[in-house]
Amino acid sequence: MTIKLYYSMLVLLILIFTSCSSDNTSNTSTTGEQQATGTEIPSKNKVQAMTLSAFQQTVAKESDELIVYNFWATWCKPCIEEMPYFEQVASDMKDKKFKLVFVSIDNFKDSYNKVQRFVNKNDIKASVFLLEYSDQNKLISNIDKSWNGTIPATMFVDNTNKTKLFYQQEFSYQELKAIVTPLLPVDI
Repeated sequence: MTIKLYYSMLVLLILIFTSCSSDNTSNTSTTGEQQATGTEIPSKNKVQAMTLSAFQQTVAKESDELIVYNFWATWCKPCIEEMPYFEQVASDMKDKKFKLVFVSIDNFKDSYNKVQRFVNKNDIKASVFLLEYSDQNKLISNIDKSWNGTIPATMFVDNTNKTKLFYQQEFSYQELKAIVTPLLPVDI
């Protein structure tokens, strides 16, 4: 491995680990919707496993809504801390052309059940996708060219007005509301 590649990988790992603290809870789940025992985890809000390609198609679909995609992981403390603000903004916007989607980038192979349990425990109302990917660098560059891989990260998409904004930061309720409100599609 060349020195340049080594340092690039090291910087990426440092960014990931310094932006989010790891949860040391062991995860013994398997992929898919069933636990190793073969029983399904009961849920009000099902986590939807999705390939990167399917996610890109979903983002590109025509919609008359402002769709907010928040990238997070179960081990990312800042991600978890801001989730209630996103849910509150979504609740405030329930009569508007607005949709919230939480996009988990937990390791798909080992995390479906962990993410589903998190969604259940925290009574997440928004749609939740769990991205299935094998190459983290490909994931990052295909979501947004400016993304350096830190989370939380949020993408605001209004395909009607060809608007796409990408932020790599944690948001407060007030900051979210200030970004969302002027982006909402207006009925004519």
